[in-house]
Amino acid sequence: MRLPYVMADQANDLILARDMLERILQDFPEDREAQEKLAQVRERERSREWRDMAIERARWKYQAKYLSEARDILKKLLQDFPEDREVQKELAHVVELYGTEPSTLEARFSVLLVSDILQIEPGQPNTLTLGIMNISTIVQWPYIEVQGVPDSWVTTPQQRIQLLPGQLEHIQLSIAIPKAPESRVGKYSVMLSVKSNNDPGDSSPAFSRWIVLPFFESELEIKPKRARGRWEGNYTIRITNRGNTGQSYKLIVEDAEAALEYIFNEERIFLGPGENVAIKLTVRPIEWKWMGETRIYDFMVRCQPETGVEQVVKASFNSQAVIIG
Repeated sequence: MRLPYVMADQANDLILARDMLERILQDFPEDREAQEKLAQVRERERSREWRDMAIERARWKYQAKYLSEARDILKKLLQDFPEDREVQKELAHVVELYGTEPSTLEARFSVLLVSDILQIEPGQPNTLTLGIMNISTIVQWPYIEVQGVPDSWVTTPQQRIQLLPGQLEHIQLSIAIPKAPESRVGKYSVMLSVKSNNDPGDSSPAFSRWIVLPFFESELEIKPKRARGRWEGNYTIRITNRGNTGQSYKLIVEDAEAALEYIFNEERIFLGPGENVAIKLTVRPIEWKWMGETRIYDFMVRCQPETGVEQVVKASFNSQAVIIG
Protein backbone atom coordinates (compact mmCIF):
# COMPACT_ATOMS: atom_id res chain seq x y z
CA MET A 1 0.00 0.00 0.00
CA ARG A 2 1.55 3.31 -1.13
CA LEU A 3 1.14 6.08 1.44
CA PRO A 4 0.14 9.51 0.12
CA TYR A 5 3.04 11.69 -1.00
CA VAL A 6 1.59 14.69 0.83
CA MET A 7 2.12 12.94 4.18
CA ALA A 8 5.84 12.60 3.46
CA ASP A 9 5.96 16.21 2.31
CA GLN A 10 4.41 17.49 5.57
CA ALA A 11 6.11 15.12 8.01
CA ASN A 12 8.78 16.37 10.37
CA ASP A 13 9.17 12.81 11.65
CA LEU A 14 12.33 12.06 9.68
CA ILE A 15 12.07 8.29 9.93
CA LEU A 16 8.54 8.28 8.54
CA ALA A 17 9.35 10.88 5.85
CA ARG A 18 12.40 8.91 4.69
CA ASP A 19 10.51 5.61 4.56
CA MET A 20 7.67 7.18 2.57
CA LEU A 21 10.04 8.80 0.07
CA GLU A 22 12.02 5.59 -0.36
CA ARG A 23 8.79 3.73 -1.10
CA ILE A 24 7.78 6.38 -3.63
CA LEU A 25 11.17 6.13 -5.36
CA GLN A 26 10.84 2.34 -5.56
CA ASP A 27 7.68 2.85 -7.64
CA PHE A 28 8.79 6.06 -9.38
CA PRO A 29 12.63 6.07 -9.51
CA GLU A 30 12.73 9.14 -11.82
CA ASP A 31 10.65 11.34 -9.51
CA ARG A 32 12.94 14.42 -9.16
CA GLU A 33 10.94 16.00 -6.35
CA ALA A 34 11.07 12.82 -4.26
CA GLN A 35 14.82 12.55 -4.91
CA GLU A 36 15.43 16.13 -3.73
CA LYS A 37 13.27 15.73 -0.64
CA LEU A 38 14.97 12.44 0.25
CA ALA A 39 18.37 14.15 -0.04
CA GLN A 40 17.15 16.90 2.32
CA VAL A 41 15.85 14.35 4.83
CA ARG A 42 19.13 12.41 4.80
CA GLU A 43 21.08 15.62 5.38
CA ARG A 44 18.96 16.37 8.45
CA GLU A 45 19.40 12.80 9.64
CA ARG A 46 23.15 13.32 9.88
CA SER A 47 22.85 15.94 12.58
CA ARG A 48 23.60 15.08 16.19
CA GLU A 49 20.05 15.82 17.29
CA TRP A 50 18.74 13.40 14.70
CA ARG A 51 21.13 10.75 16.01
CA ASP A 52 19.86 11.18 19.60
CA MET A 53 16.20 11.14 18.57
CA ALA A 54 16.69 8.06 16.38
CA ILE A 55 18.20 6.11 19.30
CA GLU A 56 15.26 7.15 21.50
CA ARG A 57 12.81 5.99 18.84
CA ALA A 58 14.57 2.66 18.48
CA ARG A 59 14.38 2.11 22.25
CA TRP A 60 10.68 2.90 22.31
CA LYS A 61 10.15 0.56 19.35
CA TYR A 62 11.80 -2.48 20.93
CA GLN A 63 10.16 -1.78 24.28
CA ALA A 64 6.84 -1.88 22.41
CA LYS A 65 7.97 -5.23 20.85
CA TYR A 66 8.44 -3.76 17.37
CA LEU A 67 11.88 -5.35 17.25
CA SER A 68 12.31 -5.49 13.48
CA GLU A 69 11.50 -1.78 13.16
CA ALA A 70 13.96 -0.93 15.93
CA ARG A 71 16.62 -3.02 14.19
CA ASP A 72 16.04 -1.24 10.86
CA ILE A 73 16.28 2.21 12.49
CA LEU A 74 19.60 1.36 14.13
CA LYS A 75 21.04 -0.26 11.00
CA LYS A 76 20.34 2.86 8.95
CA LEU A 77 21.70 5.05 11.74
CA LEU A 78 24.91 3.03 11.82
CA GLN A 79 25.45 3.78 8.14
CA ASP A 80 25.82 7.49 8.99
CA PHE A 81 27.64 6.93 12.31
CA PRO A 82 29.68 3.73 11.74
CA GLU A 83 32.00 4.37 14.73
CA ASP A 84 29.28 5.23 17.22
CA ARG A 85 29.68 2.83 20.16
CA GLU A 86 26.24 3.56 21.60
CA VAL A 87 24.49 2.79 18.31
CA GLN A 88 26.53 -0.42 17.94
CA LYS A 89 25.58 -1.50 21.45
CA GLU A 90 21.85 -0.77 20.93
CA LEU A 91 21.85 -2.64 17.61
CA ALA A 92 23.56 -5.70 19.16
CA HIS A 93 20.94 -5.72 21.92
CA VAL A 94 18.05 -5.54 19.46
CA VAL A 95 19.54 -8.20 17.17
CA GLU A 96 19.85 -10.50 20.20
CA LEU A 97 16.21 -9.89 21.11
CA TYR A 98 15.07 -10.22 17.51
CA GLY A 99 16.77 -13.59 17.18
CA THR A 100 15.01 -15.04 20.22
CA GLU A 101 11.73 -13.10 20.12
CA PRO A 102 10.72 -12.54 16.49
CA SER A 103 8.26 -9.68 16.11
CA THR A 104 4.91 -10.92 14.87
CA LEU A 105 3.01 -7.66 15.34
CA GLU A 106 1.32 -6.26 12.27
CA ALA A 107 0.78 -2.52 12.27
CA ARG A 108 -2.83 -1.38 12.13
CA PHE A 109 -2.03 2.31 11.77
CA SER A 110 0.46 4.56 10.07
CA VAL A 111 1.13 7.50 12.35
CA LEU A 112 2.86 10.79 11.63
CA LEU A 113 3.40 14.03 13.51
CA VAL A 114 3.06 17.20 11.47
CA SER A 115 5.69 18.66 13.84
CA ASP A 116 7.81 16.29 15.92
CA ILE A 117 9.75 19.02 17.79
CA LEU A 118 7.76 21.50 19.87
CA GLN A 119 8.98 24.51 21.81
CA ILE A 120 6.46 25.16 24.56
CA GLU A 121 6.19 28.15 26.87
CA PRO A 122 4.61 27.22 30.23
CA GLY A 123 1.27 28.90 30.72
CA GLN A 124 0.63 29.23 26.98
CA PRO A 125 -1.71 26.80 25.15
CA ASN A 126 -0.29 24.68 22.35
CA THR A 127 -1.48 21.97 19.97
CA LEU A 128 0.07 18.93 18.34
CA THR A 129 -1.42 17.49 15.14
CA LEU A 130 -1.28 13.73 14.76
CA GLY A 131 -2.06 12.06 11.43
CA ILE A 132 -3.51 8.54 11.77
CA MET A 133 -4.15 6.26 8.79
CA ASN A 134 -5.90 2.90 9.07
CA ILE A 135 -3.69 0.51 7.06
CA SER A 136 -5.56 -2.61 8.15
CA THR A 137 -8.40 -4.26 6.24
CA ILE A 138 -11.07 -3.65 8.87
CA VAL A 139 -12.71 -0.68 10.57
CA GLN A 140 -10.67 0.59 13.53
CA TRP A 141 -11.54 2.78 16.54
CA PRO A 142 -8.16 4.19 17.63
CA TYR A 143 -7.39 6.00 20.85
CA ILE A 144 -4.22 7.77 21.95
CA GLU A 145 -1.99 7.33 25.02
CA VAL A 146 0.87 9.69 25.86
CA GLN A 147 4.05 8.70 27.74
CA GLY A 148 7.04 10.77 28.83
CA VAL A 149 5.27 13.81 30.31
CA PRO A 150 2.66 14.24 33.10
CA ASP A 151 -0.85 13.22 32.05
CA SER A 152 -2.18 16.64 33.05
CA TRP A 153 -0.12 18.32 30.30
CA VAL A 154 -2.04 16.70 27.43
CA THR A 155 -5.73 16.44 26.55
CA THR A 156 -6.62 13.76 24.02
CA PRO A 157 -9.91 13.76 22.04
CA GLN A 158 -12.85 12.54 24.09
CA GLN A 159 -14.96 11.80 21.04
CA ARG A 160 -14.62 8.29 19.65
CA ILE A 161 -12.67 8.11 16.37
CA GLN A 162 -13.70 5.73 13.60
CA LEU A 163 -11.39 4.96 10.68
CA LEU A 164 -12.38 2.95 7.63
CA PRO A 165 -9.66 0.92 5.85
CA GLY A 166 -7.34 3.38 4.10
CA GLN A 167 -8.87 6.42 5.82
CA LEU A 168 -6.60 9.22 7.08
CA GLU A 169 -7.64 11.47 9.96
CA HIS A 170 -5.78 14.41 11.54
CA ILE A 171 -6.24 14.62 15.31
CA GLN A 172 -5.32 17.64 17.43
CA LEU A 173 -3.98 17.16 20.94
CA SER A 174 -4.23 20.10 23.34
CA ILE A 175 -1.09 20.81 25.36
CA ALA A 176 -1.19 22.98 28.49
CA ILE A 177 1.96 23.07 30.61
CA PRO A 178 1.27 24.95 33.86
CA LYS A 179 3.34 28.00 34.68
CA ALA A 180 4.81 26.50 37.83
CA PRO A 181 8.25 25.49 39.16
CA GLU A 182 7.30 21.82 38.63
CA SER A 183 7.22 22.39 34.84
CA ARG A 184 10.99 22.08 34.65
CA VAL A 185 12.84 23.58 31.73
CA GLY A 186 14.42 21.00 29.40
CA LYS A 187 13.86 18.44 26.67
CA TYR A 188 11.25 15.70 27.05
CA SER A 189 11.08 12.56 24.91
CA VAL A 190 7.41 11.83 24.30
CA MET A 191 5.82 8.70 22.84
CA LEU A 192 2.27 8.90 21.47
CA SER A 193 0.82 5.41 21.14
CA VAL A 194 -2.13 4.90 18.82
CA LYS A 195 -4.02 1.83 20.03
CA SER A 196 -6.98 -0.06 18.68
CA ASN A 197 -10.09 -0.95 20.65
CA ASN A 198 -9.96 -4.26 18.79
CA ASP A 199 -6.62 -5.10 20.44
CA PRO A 200 -5.51 -2.65 23.19
CA GLY A 201 -2.29 -4.61 23.69
CA ASP A 202 -1.06 -3.57 20.26
CA SER A 203 0.01 -0.01 19.47
CA SER A 204 1.53 2.10 16.70
CA PRO A 205 3.92 4.63 18.25
CA ALA A 206 4.97 8.10 17.15
CA PHE A 207 7.75 10.05 18.79
CA SER A 208 8.14 13.71 19.64
CA ARG A 209 10.57 15.94 21.49
CA TRP A 210 9.13 18.75 23.57
CA ILE A 211 11.36 21.62 24.61
CA VAL A 212 9.93 23.36 27.68
CA LEU A 213 11.18 26.94 27.68
CA PRO A 214 12.33 28.75 30.82
CA PHE A 215 10.32 31.39 32.61
CA PHE A 216 11.57 33.61 35.41
CA GLU A 217 9.54 34.72 38.39
CA SER A 218 10.66 35.66 41.90
CA GLU A 219 9.15 36.75 45.19
CA LEU A 220 10.74 38.88 47.91
CA GLU A 221 9.43 39.38 51.47
CA ILE A 222 10.71 41.04 54.64
CA LYS A 223 9.38 40.56 58.17
CA PRO A 224 8.72 42.57 60.20
CA LYS A 225 8.06 45.65 58.09
CA ARG A 226 9.02 47.80 61.08
CA ALA A 227 11.35 46.98 63.96
CA ARG A 228 12.35 49.09 66.94
CA GLY A 229 15.26 49.04 69.36
CA ARG A 230 18.00 51.06 71.01
CA TRP A 231 20.95 49.39 69.33
CA GLU A 232 19.67 47.41 66.37
CA GLY A 233 16.69 45.95 64.50
CA ASN A 234 16.40 42.34 63.33
CA TYR A 235 14.56 41.17 60.21
CA THR A 236 14.08 38.08 58.06
CA ILE A 237 14.32 38.40 54.29
CA ARG A 238 12.82 35.55 52.24
CA ILE A 239 13.60 35.04 48.54
CA THR A 240 11.57 32.50 46.55
CA ASN A 241 12.30 31.29 43.02
CA ARG A 242 8.87 30.86 41.38
CA GLY A 243 10.39 30.05 37.97
CA ASN A 244 11.11 26.67 36.37
CA THR A 245 14.90 26.95 36.17
CA GLY A 246 17.77 27.70 38.55
CA GLN A 247 18.47 31.35 39.22
CA SER A 248 21.18 33.47 40.88
CA TYR A 249 20.23 36.48 43.00
CA LYS A 250 22.14 39.47 44.35
CA LEU A 251 20.86 41.09 47.55
CA ILE A 252 21.29 44.83 48.15
CA VAL A 253 20.10 46.78 51.23
CA GLU A 254 20.32 50.59 51.28
CA ASP A 255 18.80 53.79 52.61
CA ALA A 256 18.70 57.26 51.05
CA GLU A 257 20.75 58.92 53.79
CA ALA A 258 23.36 56.14 54.09
CA ALA A 259 22.72 56.35 57.84
CA LEU A 260 22.41 52.62 58.54
CA GLU A 261 24.75 49.67 58.72
CA TYR A 262 23.46 46.33 57.33
CA ILE A 263 24.70 42.96 58.46
CA PHE A 264 23.69 39.76 56.61
CA ASN A 265 25.58 36.61 55.68
CA GLU A 266 24.59 36.02 52.07
CA GLU A 267 24.90 38.65 49.37
CA ARG A 268 24.63 36.22 46.42
CA ILE A 269 22.24 33.28 46.44
CA PHE A 270 21.44 30.48 43.99
CA LEU A 271 18.00 28.87 44.13
CA GLY A 272 16.60 25.96 42.17
CA PRO A 273 13.02 25.96 40.81
CA GLY A 274 10.54 26.41 43.68
CA GLU A 275 13.27 26.82 46.31
CA ASN A 276 13.37 29.62 48.88
CA VAL A 277 15.83 30.89 51.44
CA ALA A 278 15.48 32.92 54.66
CA ILE A 279 18.26 35.44 55.35
CA LYS A 280 18.72 37.16 58.70
CA LEU A 281 19.29 40.91 58.45
CA THR A 282 20.50 43.18 61.26
CA VAL A 283 20.18 46.96 60.92
CA ARG A 284 22.19 49.43 63.07
CA PRO A 285 22.51 53.22 62.98
CA ILE A 286 26.00 54.36 62.05
CA GLU A 287 25.77 57.14 64.65
CA TRP A 288 24.22 56.33 67.99
CA LYS A 289 21.61 58.63 69.42
CA TRP A 290 22.12 58.98 73.13
CA MET A 291 19.30 61.37 74.03
CA GLY A 292 16.09 62.60 72.46
CA GLU A 293 13.09 61.22 70.65
CA THR A 294 12.83 58.05 68.57
CA ARG A 295 14.15 58.43 65.02
CA ILE A 296 12.65 56.51 62.10
CA TYR A 297 14.97 55.25 59.34
CA ASP A 298 13.44 53.99 56.09
CA PHE A 299 15.39 51.54 53.98
CA MET A 300 14.81 49.22 51.04
CA VAL A 301 15.84 45.70 50.11
CA ARG A 302 16.53 44.99 46.43
CA CYS A 303 16.78 41.49 45.04
CA GLN A 304 18.39 41.39 41.58
CA PRO A 305 17.91 38.09 39.67
CA GLU A 306 20.36 37.04 37.00
CA THR A 307 17.41 37.06 34.57
CA GLY A 308 14.04 38.65 35.16
CA VAL A 309 12.55 41.59 37.05
CA GLU A 310 14.17 43.10 40.15
CA GLN A 311 12.08 42.78 43.32
CA VAL A 312 11.99 45.59 45.92
CA VAL A 313 10.51 45.74 49.43
CA LYS A 314 10.60 48.60 51.94
CA ALA A 315 10.94 48.51 55.70
CA SER A 316 11.86 50.85 58.55
CA PHE A 317 13.81 50.89 61.80
CA ASN A 318 12.66 52.92 64.80
CA SER A 319 15.87 53.83 66.58
CA GLN A 320 15.23 54.68 70.23
CA ALA A 321 17.63 56.93 72.08
CA VAL A 322 19.61 55.38 74.88
CA ILE A 323 18.19 58.01 77.23
CA ILE A 324 14.69 59.01 76.24
CA GLY A 325 14.06 62.64 76.93
